[in-house]
Amino acid sequence: IRKNGFQKRIETKTNSRDEIGELTVVFNDMMTRIETSFEQQKQFVEDASHELRTPVQIMEGHLKLLTRWGKDDPAVLDESLNASLTELERMKKLVQEMLDLSRAEQISQTKELQITDVNATVEQVRRNFEVMYENFTFTLKEDDTDLRALIQHNHLEQILIIIMDNAVKYSGDGTEVDM
Repeated sequence: IRKNGFQKRIETKTNSRDEIGELTVVFNDMMTRIETSFEQQKQFVEDASHELRTPVQIMEGHLKLLTRWGKDDPAVLDESLNASLTELERMKKLVQEMLDLSRAEQISQTKELQITDVNATVEQVRRNFEVMYENFTFTLKEDDTDLRALIQHNHLEQILIIIMDNAVKYSGDGTEVDM
């Protein structure tokens, strides 16, 4: 067994029912479980890094804004501090969710669902992306419809952030994102 050798297995003889044959089958099963565990751990770290990167970028954008000129404008200062605190709270929730997943706890999702104001959440994400990506224009095509959804607020934020992140990433030469 080497660093990257978890995919290798011991050959089993077709009709081997002796102790060595049984031990080979058990060993191969154990290697499969170990390989699966390592792959899940690798995926978990990749997902965690991706999920935590965006709130950190949003907070960094707000702090840079304050450093440049925003600290002298009470409205900008207030918005940036509130956005940073919101992102900090979201990071805490993400970390808790990751801990729950790593412990393989079965948490009932239905107990945590809440009626969420979709319009307000979209607007909040849009404002954060304007701070993060100053060279982009994010246009929200508003509808008078009061949209609400039965969803965990932080999950809706995560979905919107992933969509917006991809819109920026794959915009090519464009600098406008219509929402």
